Amino acid sequence: MDLTETLIWYYKGERNEALWLAGFGMFLMIMNALVWKNMHANDLLRGMLYPLLFLGLLGIFAGGFNAWNNQKRLAELPRIYAQDTQSFKLMETECFEGAGGVNSWWLPLKITWSVLLLIGIGFGFLSKSDWWHGFAIGLLLWGTFGWVVDGFAHQRAKIYTTELLQP
Repeated sequence: MDLTETLIWYYKGERNEALWLAGFGMFLMIMNALVWKNMHANDLLRGMLYPLLFLGLLGIFAGGFNAWNNQKRLAELPRIYAQDTQSFKLMETECFEGAGGVNSWWLPLKITWSVLLLIGIGFGFLSKSDWWHGFAIGLLLWGTFGWVVDGFAHQRAKIYTTELLQP
């Protein structure tokens, strides 16, 4: 693959993942509405509601914004690359490898998702309350979701960055 193909592949993947994220967020909001309707009889559902409500909202808003933003990049970046390859590569390398760049976030994100998983496991083992068990399940879903989404995003970023750094 040449860099133009990799560029398009990368940003299409980012856009498509964002669309899936937004769709998953909408699905969660529908599920949250059902939980809200039935939670008064079930403490486990009541505990799950808050983490899943936040995850659903984040999915809708972050997914929607990232889908729009990556579609915009798909329209602009190939043209910029064609006009000035060297400047484009410097700009994208800074975006991915620079301080605060895309690739600097993978470890902190993995730590965050792992901490959510560990807190969920801790609440699951240490609490006797159904509400806290529900909350723990919500945190476990958050952590798992983060690992899955970022796992695919990290894989794409590694391939794109490798191609970008080729002389």
